[in-house]
Amino acid sequence: MENLISALPSRAYATGEVLLRENQANSRVFLIESGELDVWKGEPKTPGGVKLVTLKPGSCFGEMSAINGSAATANIVAASPATVRTMGLDDLPADGAVQKQVTLNLARMLVDRLSNATTSLKSKHESELAAMKVVASASSFLTRILTALSCYMFSLPLIEVITPLVPSINLISFFIIMVFLWVVIDFMKRSQIQDEFFHMHWDNWPKQALTGVLWAAPFMLLFLLVKVWLVRRGSGEMQVFEPMLEFITRPGTTFVYWGAIAASYATLSFAQEFIRCAVQGTLDMVSIPATNKTHWKSILVSDVVFASIHMYLGSKFAFLAFIAGLAFGFMFWKARSYLAVATAHALFGVWAIFIVGIPR
Repeated sequence: MENLISALPSRAYATGEVLLRENQANSRVFLIESGELDVWKGEPKTPGGVKLVTLKPGSCFGEMSAINGSAATANIVAASPATVRTMGLDDLPADGAVQKQVTLNLARMLVDRLSNATTSLKSKHESELAAMKVVASASSFLTRILTALSCYMFSLPLIEVITPLVPSINLISFFIIMVFLWVVIDFMKRSQIQDEFFHMHWDNWPKQALTGVLWAAPFMLLFLLVKVWLVRRGSGEMQVFEPMLEFITRPGTTFVYWGAIAASYATLSFAQEFIRCAVQGTLDMVSIPATNKTHWKSILVSDVVFASIHMYLGSKFAFLAFIAGLAFGFMFWKARSYLAVATAHALFGVWAIFIVGIPR
């Protein structure tokens, strides 16, 4: 056998070189002398291809087409520099048991490989089916969000009528956010998407919260500097810190009331980020492959939803919410933590609205 193998023709292949193409006619068995070869069903290194196995020295391939005369059933690609010898069944001596034993060994290998190929393809199909279910759930969720957003936009004239009749605009904010929050939570209960896909978890929550504080700090400082600049160039009617600016039309407002409204805003910030992070996380999941460009698309689309929810407070406030939402979306992409983003949102919002005061 050693003499027989050493007499077979040999050829060297570079990494990435294709030794045998799927559906290519073949009548020889390839014996791997050195290097490693990848066996691919479908086009190699593409989403549609499946790598079945990596062959090592001492293995062989091409036995199916060599035995039954059919075309090759897989692509063989050099995973490293390799040396391969080729053999036809006619090259084996007809006398003695050599040809019979080699043919039997090839048949056994063929059965094993067919079994492994079936398992690999089944696993890929199951994975693709699971991915399709996730995409279907994501599409259903986005449809729900857009439907809720459309209904909200049509209700803006009614909200404008109701606003003067309620004791605080925060009651309207609470109702709107709760509706959108219900849409998100109801979806999560029914869908194939799990909370961890949206980076919503309590693992090491102090670190997540601290991350939010660190992200919020520079934006809080920047907002303060802008307010100082506006005060200096103004007519003197504006102050740097105007914590009661939001309640200037409500005489007799106390700091207890101010504190309660600020606390309710901070709580609603977590609900708002729950909605926005769910939208952004869903868009990220359906972007295949995920790149910086697709991430920014997810940030922009989810930020449009986020800013639109603030339209009942006026277009200027919605625009400011859009600018802040870009920062929150970028943070969610980088930090991969809903809790960190919600903490940053609550801190910055309370600072800008209830401590420094947004100039009118």
